[in-house]
Amino acid sequence: MTNERFEQIVDEVFNRCGETLFDRAKMYARGDRLSNFKRAGTIRGKSSVESLDGMGLKHVTSLFDYIDDLKTGRTHTRNEWLEKICDTVNYYGPLLLALLEDTTGITDETSYIIENPRPGKIILEHNLVGSAERQ
Repeated sequence: MTNERFEQIVDEVFNRCGETLFDRAKMYARGDRLSNFKRAGTIRGKSSVESLDGMGLKHVTSLFDYIDDLKTGRTHTRNEWLEKICDTVNYYGPLLLALLEDTTGITDETSYIIENPRPGKIILEHNLVGSAERQ
């Protein structure tokens, strides 16, 4: 695989993951992007990090099921693979934010910029408990 083709695929994956993350935020976030994880943690008597761990594990398990399907000849479309991969990837950003919040007590006034290593591509600015914005 050429570097150019590799970069095209990586761009496709991360663009799709970003779209999914922003779409899901509209459905699930209630003012605080971690609100569902915090609420689930409260219901279970756990931290938001532990809640994310459990919810994220569901997606990892589903992705591994797809990998196991390769051995049995069961096939999935490119779009189905992309959805499973993005569902898994999209738990790592909120996990980092929950870890920072749970371990440091940093409030939502603190903003973290994700540096863009590739000019011209999407840059995300994350407020610790706020929304991510495209720049």
